Amino acid sequence: GQEVKRLGLLYRGQTLNAETLKQVLVDHARFDVFSVSEAFLSMGAAMTLRRLDQVQQEGVALPVIVSVLARDVRQLVKVAFLQKQGMAMRQIFSELKIWRNREEHINAAMRRWNLDIGHQALKDLSDVDKTLKGVLPGDEWHALKQWIRTYG
Repeated sequence: GQEVKRLGLLYRGQTLNAETLKQVLVDHARFDVFSVSEAFLSMGAAMTLRRLDQVQQEGVALPVIVSVLARDVRQLVKVAFLQKQGMAMRQIFSELKIWRNREEHINAAMRRWNLDIGHQALKDLSDVDKTLKGVLPGDEWHALKQWIRTYG
């Protein structure tokens, strides 16, 4: 709604082709660190990388992104553990106090995750954090993108 009105004001009297419209919408799309989290949980690596590139361009600090993704992975490990114990997802969501708006994202992630993957992802994300802190060599953004390609 608002985007269409804004386009009408910005391009009054002009005809917009599909390519121009696409560029205008991409240029005005803004993502925050939680959109990276959402993409990671439920949209796969390609979308997560696109959103990560956007927040990187907007100057979001890498430690904030790594912290949010670490929270997600820890939560997935807890969910996988409780699932392995035979607990139903509805009960898991209640037990872990997972907000309703995150349930579909957690469900999507759990279709491709299990406890072993979660533990390895957490270990590998710890290595990304060490790269970020200069303990391990390498480019921290590249390390995070590689981690997303592996686990997203």
